[in-house]
Amino acid sequence: MSNTTTSGGPFVICKAAAGSGKTFTLVLEYLKLALAGPREGLGYRFRGILAITFTNKAANEMKQRIMQELDRMATEGVDPDSHTMGARLLKELNNSSFP
Repeated sequence: MSNTTTSGGPFVICKAAAGSGKTFTLVLEYLKLALAGPREGLGYRFRGILAITFTNKAANEMKQRIMQELDRMATEGVDPDSHTMGARLLKELNNSSFP
């Protein structure tokens, strides 16, 4: 089974086998959207993000990873030269323009 990440319009769909990094990818995409800044007239972006999983266990894992990464970035900062999610997030936010 091949890994697939599709971003068409406002949706990102990840299809891949267990242990292939779907949760990492979804958490990264969520944080990119949430931290991109406020949208004019809509408030902060995190209020308009819907993440859907198939199980409560997966939803809780995503929530836990999002909170852990936010806590880690807040307490440790982000070294742009490291190989952490925060560094990748910083690079991707700096290289893209969000509407």
